[in-house]
Amino acid sequence: MKLSNNKGYALAMILALLPAVVGLFFLAFTVVGLTQFDQATKYACRESGLKAQDKVAVLLRTLLGLNTLATTLKAEAIAANIALIIATASLEPEPIRRAYNFKKKVDDQRRALDKRQKQIVSASNNLLRLAHISGHTQITLASRKGLPNIPFLKLTFRQQLGKAPRLSVKPDSSELAPTYSPLPDLESRQALAHKWQYLVSVRNPFQMFLDGKIEFQRSCEVTLKKEGSSWIAKIRRDRSSLR
Repeated sequence: MKLSNNKGYALAMILALLPAVVGLFFLAFTVVGLTQFDQATKYACRESGLKAQDKVAVLLRTLLGLNTLATTLKAEAIAANIALIIATASLEPEPIRRAYNFKKKVDDQRRALDKRQKQIVSASNNLLRLAHISGHTQITLASRKGLPNIPFLKLTFRQQLGKAPRLSVKPDSSELAPTYSPLPDLESRQALAHKWQYLVSVRNPFQMFLDGKIEFQRSCEVTLKKEGSSWIAKIRRDRSSLR
């Protein structure tokens, strides 16, 4: 009688634990399927981001490399203004003419440099904007053709568009041809960041084994990081999570 009771107790325990065991199996199966798809999605996202940031790094180095010329021309502009004031006070036509021509030459050079600087900033912003759109598109396409089909699960894909970053630099003044410097938080400000999620729910009649919804949060970030005197495209820490 005691043996029969033990067998009944063991059977009851097995039946009680069965939903949990099957639920864990479903969860593991889901994680494996999503992980395979997720790796391909992240690769597409990171590849486009790294290529874009590599190009932006070249433009950033070029912009910062113009600071020496900007500083020189600013000093020459001050000297030209002083020379013109002195020449004008002398009332002598020839010194006035020379001082005016020198000032005009420096002003023209500063305008040309200012135009070039703004073109570099604009080109960088365009690259980042297009790369952000491209990354969003790549993730969307990957979800449409690669999201695993698991019969007992309903998978919903959601993606946040977010905002495209801009070249994270600031001018030292509002004058013509200023010097530019990177913002202290460039690494976070200039990141090409994407976020998406999978909502997983169990279809009937399997809800008895694993009820509720599981949310997989995913992200991809590529930015620029200073290493020595160079700016290098880097993948930022993965912020993915499971809830």
